[in-house]
Amino acid sequence: MSESQLFIEGAGMISPAGAGLEPLLQAAQGKLPLEIEEFVRKTADGDRVSPPTRRVPKEALTGLPRHPRIRRSSPITKFGICAGLAALADAGLEPGPEPNYDPSRLGLIFSFMNGCVSYTNRFYGEVMADPALASPLLFPETVFNAPGSHLAAYLGATGACYTIVGDAGGAVQALDTADLWLGSGMVDRCLIITLEEVDWLSSEALRLYSKNLISSEGAAAVVVGHDSARACAKISHLSGPHVFRTLGERTDAIQAAREGLQEEGATADLLVDGQRGATRIDRVEAQTWQDWQGDRLSPYIQLGDSMGAGAGLQIGTALAALRDPASKTTSAIVICPGSNQMAFAMRLEKS
Repeated sequence: MSESQLFIEGAGMISPAGAGLEPLLQAAQGKLPLEIEEFVRKTADGDRVSPPTRRVPKEALTGLPRHPRIRRSSPITKFGICAGLAALADAGLEPGPEPNYDPSRLGLIFSFMNGCVSYTNRFYGEVMADPALASPLLFPETVFNAPGSHLAAYLGATGACYTIVGDAGGAVQALDTADLWLGSGMVDRCLIITLEEVDWLSSEALRLYSKNLISSEGAAAVVVGHDSARACAKISHLSGPHVFRTLGERTDAIQAAREGLQEEGATADLLVDGQRGATRIDRVEAQTWQDWQGDRLSPYIQLGDSMGAGAGLQIGTALAALRDPASKTTSAIVICPGSNQMAFAMRLEKS
């Protein structure tokens, strides 16, 4: 458990609800119905498989810039770039030929679970069909660092750039890394982007855990720094990451995440939980927070399970509630129970 000095200067969201904080909040509140699509395919035995998913609408990417590195990029890169540019704009930072900040002092941290699966699937299919005809243009888009490389090239960012591969809790790893970079003077601020795209394989894999899980995709970006003067919100407390390797350890990690906040007396107006809508998966978190009396939002249930982008969209939901002029919310707790690696909880307050 620690008190944080991280301030959020700007945020950008790309989700099945569209682009921006407001539609994300409306979707999490159940006020914005979202369409469900299906990946339809036949197995080798001839069975029809059609896992459901919620996709990012095409109109959410209308702000995508023209750039050679972006033209052929995979959907995950496009999500990340649109969210990242929106976060920079929200923070008052203007990239371009004459940026109003030093690009070499901007840290870039990307975090996801699956990565560039759509182009990897496509490239693998071409290799299996005929290796001699597999497109070499596809291969660079399959590597984990492709989204980070493309955005760094567009921004002209020559400083620290890092990609984290983990579970939904990768968001807190990114925040920890940003805090380290900022504290050591490596960068002036960090742009953190958690992102994910889906294909039939990841959507079907989720269904192995529960038939109630619906896959989704998107990206959540925040600009963080140590300067409170430019902040719209502050991460006031952070409990975790609490690492686990087994189901028993996961139970302990989720409970430890809450206990860490309780020890510091960190209360809030709103709880943004990590429940998925699957009883077996949600049981421990539901029991741990069963006495919560305040307002509550469950973005996963409304938006779908976006895996590596999940905690980022939870944080985005909390920020949207804090910045909503019609809301009286001044503080929010985000609880991420983790998928298979870590759990954490954090408290955000309006700055």
